[in-house]
Amino acid sequence: MASKKDKVFADFESDIIAGLMSGKPLSGTEGVLTELIKHVIEKSMSAELGEHLKLEAERLDARPNKRKGKANKSINTDFGPTKIEPSRDRTGTYDSAIVGKWQHDLAPNMSQQILSLYARGNSYQDISNHLHEMFGHVISPASITGIVNEVWDDVQAWQKRALQPCYVAVFMDAIHFNIRLEGKSTSVATYLFYGVDVDGHRDILSMHTGRGAESTSQWSVLLADLKERGAEDIKVFVADGLPGLVDAVGTYFPASRFQRCIVHKVRNSVVGVDFKDRRKVCKDLRTVYTAIDEDGAVEALKAFEEKWQKYPHVVRLWRKDWTELMVFMNFGPEMRRLIYTTNALENVNRHLRKATKTKGSWPSTKSLMIQVYLTLQATKTAWAKTVRNFAAVQRELMEEYGEEYTKYLRR
Repeated sequence: MASKKDKVFADFESDIIAGLMSGKPLSGTEGVLTELIKHVIEKSMSAELGEHLKLEAERLDARPNKRKGKANKSINTDFGPTKIEPSRDRTGTYDSAIVGKWQHDLAPNMSQQILSLYARGNSYQDISNHLHEMFGHVISPASITGIVNEVWDDVQAWQKRALQPCYVAVFMDAIHFNIRLEGKSTSVATYLFYGVDVDGHRDILSMHTGRGAESTSQWSVLLADLKERGAEDIKVFVADGLPGLVDAVGTYFPASRFQRCIVHKVRNSVVGVDFKDRRKVCKDLRTVYTAIDEDGAVEALKAFEEKWQKYPHVVRLWRKDWTELMVFMNFGPEMRRLIYTTNALENVNRHLRKATKTKGSWPSTKSLMIQVYLTLQATKTAWAKTVRNFAAVQRELMEEYGEEYTKYLRR
């Protein structure tokens, strides 16, 4: 014989099937699951009130109390908004733990949905429209703004979190966005440090927005911040050719090496090169940075100079930054592949640009920081992968640094 509980579930199942067959949606204001949630909440609150009245009746000092009609209340659920009619008590001492007196939201995932949509570049109004169309929720842009702004504490805690003492490589780059400062739209730099730790794990170590274009002075402040947060030994910094950056890194991490991005240098080298020659010039420059060692690279550059006398400025560009361009030659092939370019960080920047390409400007630095933070978290699976074949990288690092590297390895 079927139990009472089995009969209740059978009734629920029949109601859901009947609703779906009649054309009702699963979720939304008229959704069958929304009706089911309404029924379950009302039954649960009725049982909760019954238990409350029973406990009060056992207390000698309690006023006589009993049920007194029903209330009307609108609530939001994960399946859509609905109205419930919970029972009330005469003395007003009943305070539900299921749906509190001032509670109107039973959708714990709603905030996450809002933040996910915002992280992907949707405006507050777009998010409001989307939630209304998909779930029937009416949430104003102002309410969405409040939910997004609650993330600010998480942003600040993330920016101040402790770092590991050693990183194999740290990539540096800045990406520019527009914010409104003093009534005008102004381009500001957001500074990113992207690190690889001694186990090959990638992570964004630092993300801060300045109040203007990229500058060495701002990088210096953020390098000091890395040190204060616990980063002691960074084997190699990798960045583009911002003037003064090498000295800034040397001030705070004097033992670190600085590798100038080869890809950036190649891009800069083809400026002033005839279009018909660019592919050939790039191919010949490749013989320089793929040489077996620095001596081989010197010979390859001499050969390039003899062949391309038409473009002496290219050779001057490489010789001017030769020391920083050749740092990766001190390592084996796997470590070279890891540090010769900032392309790994450029990949992170692509995700940021994709999410923000429809944005005109942000109302404040704070709102921009929240946007960048949420986008980084939403795309983490794409940029936080472990370095491929990192065991080979480790062997090369142990050969180069010995105890200065192995002491940081986890036992």
